[in-house]
Amino acid sequence: MREIGCLTVVIVVFVAGLLAGLYLAGYGPAEGIRLAEEKIRGVVEEVTIPPPQPPATPLSTRAVENARSVLEAPYLWGGKGFCFHGMRIAEPAQIFGGYWYWDPANQRLEQGRGLDCSGLILWAYNKAWENMTGRQINQVSHPDRPVRFEGTSEQWYDRDRMEHRHTFEGASAVTNFLNAYKDDPGQFGLLPGDPIYFLDPNLARTQWNHVVMYIGDGQIIHASGYHDRVVEEPLVDALTHYTEGGDWFRLVGLGRVRAPIDEIRPSPPPVQPPPEGIEGIPHGFIFVNDLSYGMSGDDVRYLQIALNADPDTRLAETGPGSPGHETDVFGPLTKAAVIRFQEKYAAEILAPLSLTEGTGFVGPRTRAKLNALLLAARAVEPLPEGIEGIPHGFIFVNDLSYGMSGDDVRYLQIALNADPDTRLAETGPGSPGHETDVFGPLTKAAVIRFQEKYAAEILAPLSLTEGTGFVGPRTRAKLNALLLAARE
Repeated sequence: MREIGCLTVVIVVFVAGLLAGLYLAGYGPAEGIRLAEEKIRGVVEEVTIPPPQPPATPLSTRAVENARSVLEAPYLWGGKGFCFHGMRIAEPAQIFGGYWYWDPANQRLEQGRGLDCSGLILWAYNKAWENMTGRQINQVSHPDRPVRFEGTSEQWYDRDRMEHRHTFEGASAVTNFLNAYKDDPGQFGLLPGDPIYFLDPNLARTQWNHVVMYIGDGQIIHASGYHDRVVEEPLVDALTHYTEGGDWFRLVGLGRVRAPIDEIRPSPPPVQPPPEGIEGIPHGFIFVNDLSYGMSGDDVRYLQIALNADPDTRLAETGPGSPGHETDVFGPLTKAAVIRFQEKYAAEILAPLSLTEGTGFVGPRTRAKLNALLLAARAVEPLPEGIEGIPHGFIFVNDLSYGMSGDDVRYLQIALNADPDTRLAETGPGSPGHETDVFGPLTKAAVIRFQEKYAAEILAPLSLTEGTGFVGPRTRAKLNALLLAARE
């Protein structure tokens, strides 16, 4: 009897210990009891208690919240969520309504709505950083920010900020990841906020590159060109789509943003609200769609509100369409008010089209004038001129190196010549006022001096002590910072 009693005590202690371990590992009481019973009965040979996953950081949690706030926003190639009017990170309403962004296709500032895939990661994390610290970000990318670069490749290979937790490489990278994930999703330890990068390192950084944000429970959010908007969907569905017709990517990288802000919990100071503009029109909204008789929707309502702000173009004094009683239907009153608006600003809207009378159709020129008045109502200052000779609003977005030629090289020389320490030459070709479009020995030497002058920001993070003469992401970031400072 004494032996049986000892055995009973041993079994009870063993089961209690096993249950405690399973409970601490994250299993509920019922699940823990089931596994313990199976272990005792020999149903399972071994119970592996997985190590508990660390919780998502405050920064990544806030980034996921930001990403959710722009679900269904349009896909916009080049849209990084940074507004060049006011020089600050855009608010969610501007992501939907429109903001001034750098259009990589046309190499100029444009108005647009939405984000691209890497722009969603950049915006969500840096907006979270701004919200948590109370410090405004006044340039697109900066060495102090959680996500420092705009492009997918640059983000992934920024090892100071992006932890490489797992990679699949080769011609079947996505297929192998898909199969492994289906087999055991938990093996990768994905946490909300983790970016997942899909790259082809053999191609240019703008080709066949994509990134999504894992948000938990097997779901992701990403700015999808395929869906033409920011969407939430199961990770498995996205992976399956990427394997249709063969793997498109040669590398799948599971990342995790790491930044000092994860250890900081400051109380941000109160932020002054942005100018309201015209009451009733959302902050940051701009007109981007054509509007015509018979249409309906919020854009029509905002059009009526904008027209009603001026007595000369008011729809009506009383009743439907009058101030405070705008509708969402583009009817006869709206068309007549648009005609009055077009004829009031005929020199800007009608004359370039060789028209003398308004049409009532809200096309590109009418929208441009409406948006100009909206921006003026928000007290937004025009973009400053910056350095003479460099186009209004220009920023460096391309790598530049010895032997290249083009306008970007000319603007690089002009920017370098603005500082006596980095001037190409005092006289002759390359000197101030005599810049060329050829990246030759003088330009390379000047770039090296520039890099060494700002070594702490450009060279030190790359463990370099001497300039290279190659204008890459860090050199561009500093050049752009100086350009923007010159415009303040």
